[in-house]
Amino acid sequence: MIENLPFLSGWQKYQLAFRNIEGWIHPFTAMIIFSLARFQTSEHFYGNMAELGVHHGKSFLPIYFALGANEIAIAIDVFEEQQYNLNKSGGGNRYKLNNIERYAGDCMRLRIYPKKFPGDNGS
Repeated sequence: MIENLPFLSGWQKYQLAFRNIEGWIHPFTAMIIFSLARFQTSEHFYGNMAELGVHHGKSFLPIYFALGANEIAIAIDVFEEQQYNLNKSGGGNRYKLNNIERYAGDCMRLRIYPKKFPGDNGS
């Protein structure tokens, strides 16, 4: 499987496996996200990145792969708390985030937060 090829970067694995990864993002949009984030780093704009509503992580992965050395990626979703999922997308399965672990490999810079929106009080 592609994710087990150690000589490929996470971004390369993602591009090769794109059609098989569940989620919603056009390949061109993924490339723009990755390229823009890399450009920001090259221009010395640093900081953590986050996505609200990560679904299965397909659009989150380009964010993760573009991180700078001391940055973290934050995935925020309602997951199993589907009563807070106003548009009923995603189905609320946190297990589906294994796409992130499968293609990113080392998830030391990943933070996953289940949150309820709108008006979440953090509990």
